[in-house]
Amino acid sequence: MGVIAHGRESKWFKIRSANFEVFTSAQVQEGRRTIQHFERTRAFFQQVMKLKESNSGPVKIVLFRSKKEYVPYRPGEVANAYYLSGSDSDLIVLVAGSDPSTAVHEYVHLLVRQSGLRLPLWFNEGLADLYSSMKKMGGKVVIGHAPPTRIATLIREKWVPLDQVLLADRDSEHYTEKERAGRFYAESWALTHMLNFSKEYRPKLTDLVNSLAAGTPSVTALETVYGMSTERLQRELQLYVRQDRLSGLVFDIKLEKSAERPSIEHATGLETGLLLADLLAGTKKTDEARAMYDRVASENPEAPEPYEGLGNLEYWLGHKDQARIQFGRAFELGSKNPKILLRYARLQRETGDREIVMTLLRAAKSSPEDIETRLELGNHLLQRGSYLQAAAILGQVQHANESQAIRLLRMLAYARLKLNHYVSGRHAAKQLLEVARTPEDINHAKRLLALLELGHSEVSERRPVSQNSSHNELGERQEDHIPDEAAMTPREGDKVKPRVETSTVRGSFIRLACLGGQARIDLAVDGKTVSLLIDDGGRVDLKGSDAAIVDLHCGEQRPRDVIVRFLPSENSEL
Repeated sequence: MGVIAHGRESKWFKIRSANFEVFTSAQVQEGRRTIQHFERTRAFFQQVMKLKESNSGPVKIVLFRSKKEYVPYRPGEVANAYYLSGSDSDLIVLVAGSDPSTAVHEYVHLLVRQSGLRLPLWFNEGLADLYSSMKKMGGKVVIGHAPPTRIATLIREKWVPLDQVLLADRDSEHYTEKERAGRFYAESWALTHMLNFSKEYRPKLTDLVNSLAAGTPSVTALETVYGMSTERLQRELQLYVRQDRLSGLVFDIKLEKSAERPSIEHATGLETGLLLADLLAGTKKTDEARAMYDRVASENPEAPEPYEGLGNLEYWLGHKDQARIQFGRAFELGSKNPKILLRYARLQRETGDREIVMTLLRAAKSSPEDIETRLELGNHLLQRGSYLQAAAILGQVQHANESQAIRLLRMLAYARLKLNHYVSGRHAAKQLLEVARTPEDINHAKRLLALLELGHSEVSERRPVSQNSSHNELGERQEDHIPDEAAMTPREGDKVKPRVETSTVRGSFIRLACLGGQARIDLAVDGKTVSLLIDDGGRVDLKGSDAAIVDLHCGEQRPRDVIVRFLPSENSEL
């Protein structure tokens, strides 16, 4: 299979609006019309459907000037246009002059997903069908054109009972079997058309959408909103379809200035090459994709992007060692792509690479609002004992969801405990107790709070910060030395328990025996069993593990090498 030489056999342009980037080898006018068509589709959903804005970046559109150029990049022999949705970007691919309805159909699905609406399959497919036929009429937009194939199916074939259409999901035979799917799509389109455009049904459309989005089953929602059975609704729908003319609606859609007058510039060889390589990778043409990425890398030796693409390709193929190598090259060349950096960090974590913190630091700087990156970074800083830095990173997180908040507060309380910052630590632990739901999370919160309360009763919180200290790039104060407050000379009125010298034993942790209010740790040491009594489980501090705090189950353990610091006992068996 031949692949065109990017930037050589044809000139490529980049046309940009607020929400789309069109890369095209066709005429600039064709690219401008394409970007405006997709902007109108998006504007309709924003202005008419009242769907909320998405925070995602611009969608990329690849517009080939001819079918000959397009063929090497298509996913199958019958696809005249297609849509690729990936974790890194969304791509729409089509040929100049072709019907864009297939690509627009898939783009409508993207808009619904980005809006956060949870719509049943029939309504989701019906909307995509309905608005993929959007037509421009002067300065307005016409919605509701009837696709001939859908009408033909409804007139010639026996209808599926409407309740079966309403109950169908992605595993349903009505959706997966080719001979049934045509009727499912046709009835879904017809019902969606009637609900949107019929004067009898349109007034209550918003009520129906709200009910469906709230999770109400389709049959219940329709019967409740419209006050009729599904059998009667199907009879009404059949009469609606057999009308001489199906009505549509004309809308006055206002486009953003960037859509009316998009920017136009020549695309670089790096941009075009990467885009075409991404298409090859997305359509499972692995060898051709590798060759294209390698070529782009050789032509742009200082660019990290070709190695990001190669890393992604190997990652999705399951070749993690190769992916880690390619991501590492991208990192060395200065990659600032937060998604790539986070993916690289997760591969580093699997191999115990201590440079993971540097990767996560760069990812956090590249995407300050990414909560998952900061949580990952905070966890690794805790494992390394960098408590001050961890507290600074975690303390900047805002707008976490419930799951993220639990992880955040657990780590933040632990970091402040290790810093002897008992007041702020107790605050975090109390917040954790408020949001905790599972017994494990509740126990974590109570244990942390108990430790912080105990520490506060022994030593009043002090924060020895120099007035002349500066702030580093993470927003924390830099000090020549951060004292351990528990080891400081107490002020008058402070009460500190006398220190007791501890002993240390190294061995393999093999068993935890639960003894009511106490427990016993058994270690294998030089072929012998050494036992240590835990008389207060709240005072066990486990470091160097995969999490800041770990619950240990009673019984046999997966052997792991440990070092235990303990107080000597007069009991010879312990």
